[in-house]
Amino acid sequence: YLQINKLLAKTNGLTPEEHLGKTIYDILTKEFADFVSHYINEVLTKKEAVLNITVEGANDRNPHLVMYGLASYYPVFDSMRNIFAVAVSFQDLTHQRNVENLLRDNEIRLK
Repeated sequence: YLQINKLLAKTNGLTPEEHLGKTIYDILTKEFADFVSHYINEVLTKKEAVLNITVEGANDRNPHLVMYGLASYYPVFDSMRNIFAVAVSFQDLTHQRNVENLLRDNEIRLK
């Protein structure tokens, strides 16, 4: 991590400062980091953004708390057009997903 906003850092259960210099394998569960790594490698290979990927995973601090969201991965180029980082945007949809699951469960019970 070169940089991270407070909201995503909090989602991971750490401060922004605790992310800096670490890899996704230091922060996320191995399974989730492998999933994310696939898209980072795709960006590095194709030199193009990978957009709107449905994400489901956990972090090492609370591996039983599953997060749901939508992620996009973008190449960050230097002045020579070399990729020096991959930026990630993440829209947390965990609360929305949990509400949808509750509504679905209630509908099933009422039938």
